[in-house]
Amino acid sequence: MEENLSLVKPTDFVGVLIYLIIIYWVLYKWKNSHKETKLAKYIIPVFTLRIISSFFQYYITQFIYKGGDVFFYFRNIKIYSSIYRNDPTLIPEILFNHFNDLRPGIKSLFDVSFETFSGPNVFIGKTGSILALIFNDNFLCISITFSLLSTIGIWKLYLVFVELYPQLYKKLAYGILFLPSVFFWGSGLVKDPLCMYGLGILFFYFYKIVFKKRITLINLALLSLGVFILLSIKPYILFAFSPSLLVWFFFNFNAKIKSSLLRRINTSIIYIVLPIIIFLILNNISNNNSSDVSRFAVSNLMDEIKSQQEAYIDQSNGETNSFVSIGDFDQSFSGLIKSFPLAVNLTLFRPYVWEIKNGLMILSAGESLFFLVFLLMVFFKIGFFKTFQTIFKTPILFASFIFVIVFAGFVGISTFNFGTIARYKIPCLPFFIATLIIIYDQRKNRNVMQN
Repeated sequence: MEENLSLVKPTDFVGVLIYLIIIYWVLYKWKNSHKETKLAKYIIPVFTLRIISSFFQYYITQFIYKGGDVFFYFRNIKIYSSIYRNDPTLIPEILFNHFNDLRPGIKSLFDVSFETFSGPNVFIGKTGSILALIFNDNFLCISITFSLLSTIGIWKLYLVFVELYPQLYKKLAYGILFLPSVFFWGSGLVKDPLCMYGLGILFFYFYKIVFKKRITLINLALLSLGVFILLSIKPYILFAFSPSLLVWFFFNFNAKIKSSLLRRINTSIIYIVLPIIIFLILNNISNNNSSDVSRFAVSNLMDEIKSQQEAYIDQSNGETNSFVSIGDFDQSFSGLIKSFPLAVNLTLFRPYVWEIKNGLMILSAGESLFFLVFLLMVFFKIGFFKTFQTIFKTPILFASFIFVIVFAGFVGISTFNFGTIARYKIPCLPFFIATLIIIYDQRKNRNVMQN
């Protein structure tokens, strides 16, 4: 894993300083031009937290772990950028073609294992390589740019909830923008910042196009970009999120029907038809059996979960500090249903405080404890059944609930390492905490649940 590779050269810090000055100048200009809004004050702290996280992740990667995926990604990025510099005319062909479709002479320039050109590594490598050309292979500048994209994504997500619930802008800011796991794991030169960017712009521009009727080429292009990013890096995020968008659309449409009889009929139809539509989408994700996407089809899902389990068990090698299990999975649909509640609990509410084995787990355990306490407070103040009644009657909350449950369930059932779960779960956390905040606010404001 290129453990002897130095990620940062002393001269890189000069470039980082100049880059940060430019970024903060732009952010301050943007903030000053939006003084009339209550939200502008959050943008600089949100970005700053991700910058700090980027530097911290560089430190622990370079000096504590002395290896890991970051080294692998940076090595690939430098391979791409080196080829570009030697012959800039090759950039379009390399960027827009699969490795297998390149001419033999170009393939020979990549003197590394084929794993470099498979799956999400391609997207990370190609994206980072363009930045490497701009920043002269400055690792920290590339890492900061990934963090900036993550900031944009989470900001877009926040804007949707604030537009629906403007009176909760401050509470939603603390819950969405400043959630520790999201800004810590959603920073640096890894997959997660780009996934948060893709998820955020997909959510934001779906809302603008479908609900605000702002159908423009730019909005459609950015919506497509969000879909493309998620498909390229972590398709399962998109597949878990797509049913939620369908639910949001159908139930929001249904809520606007004036006739109560028609609403009930339409609701019944939705409950019957929507699961069928979702199943068909997931079962026909890809007709190409060799595709990375096809393994997430329903027909292949059980095998995928089982293979993930076996991979984590093999990797653990008896290291109980990080390995965690929810029990045996019998690789059947009934086994999946039985294991799902435990998997959701694992993702959202563990590690428990007595399961802490190292310093990094303190962050996850503290946050998980907060989620559990907050959820119990909502149940206590609102009532267990009234909580779910509110969710099912509110399209955006129902959509968020489905995404959280589906995503958290599959993460928990297919991941057996607390550290990995802490990273994998961050896409659903903003939706989870936003749902709790909005429902809890109903104790004081009964009339705001309209969207």
